[in-house]
Amino acid sequence: MQSLWTIVEFDDSYTIDIAMMEMIVKNNQLVCLNLSNQNITFGSHRFTKLMLKLTPTIQELYVAETPLNNLAFVMSLRNLTTLDISGTSINDNQVVILSHASQLRHLYISFTKVTAATIADLSRNFKFLVIFDACQIYFMFTDICLIVSSCEQLRFLHVSFFSQFDIDQAVQYVNQQLSIERQLKLTVF
Repeated sequence: MQSLWTIVEFDDSYTIDIAMMEMIVKNNQLVCLNLSNQNITFGSHRFTKLMLKLTPTIQELYVAETPLNNLAFVMSLRNLTTLDISGTSINDNQVVILSHASQLRHLYISFTKVTAATIADLSRNFKFLVIFDACQIYFMFTDICLIVSSCEQLRFLHVSFFSQFDIDQAVQYVNQQLSIERQLKLTVF
């Protein structure tokens, strides 16, 4: 029997066991899956292994504050436009897989172990990125320039900076972008 759910989300701190997760990943009609802030009752290895079984129809995936520690499954999600991995243990070694997620429009990576330099380098792949949330990842002004110039659709950027100098330079750069009729909002954490 084919499942007809297109959206699966839970209230905060819902308990998700292996049986429930296996049922979710078998759903071949799934477009949006929100597992953020859930009580996952099994380890990160098993969680990541189950994520590999997600259907390629997924467009929105929210896995913030979950035991996620690997992004290999992203390579099969050709339609992925929104990804929230905030508060996971994802680092530079895993995040490079996002170069395969060229359709991303919304990316939330706050409070991860990813570095600004890696994100700035990856930004060349995010031509359609509109929202980028990366607070508690410390950026230099040059990183912001690369991200803004690479992500031509970018409208909202939420980041942290190494220094007040970087903040001042980034604000000046964003204001220059606004003067050329580009809508871009910079929020500093």
